[in-house]
Amino acid sequence: MSKISYIKSIDNSQQNINFKRAFKGVLISIFVNIALLILLAVIITYSNLEIDYAPLIGKSIFYLGAFLSGFFSSLGIKNNGWILGLLSGIVYSLTILLFGALASENFSFKLSLITTPALAIILGVIGGIAGINVRIKKRK
Repeated sequence: MSKISYIKSIDNSQQNINFKRAFKGVLISIFVNIALLILLAVIITYSNLEIDYAPLIGKSIFYLGAFLSGFFSSLGIKNNGWILGLLSGIVYSLTILLFGALASENFSFKLSLITTPALAIILGVIGGIAGINVRIKKRK
């Protein structure tokens, strides 16, 4: 069976499960992102860490979240992890960019508006590939 005919033969209930998995991975990664950003704010407030490092650490947290969205969306499945990682990377990056645009007073279109989500999507795909390679032991 060719790949194209396999994709066409997937019924709607299976596709919904994949979308649910992707959105679940995105939600988990957003919560992890929020927790890490709060931790960063506390560390900057109560330590000697210079504020100059905050954008670099914030962007690293964003990229970690993109990887985790793909990872958690494909965790426990056996195939197509890269597709779920791609989908979750797209949804995650667009969600975070939308929140950023709404929260920012001086939002403008720059080259980083293309490169940052592109890298996040790639990391989502890598996370999806990593997620299918982790085996979950079922409890008896």
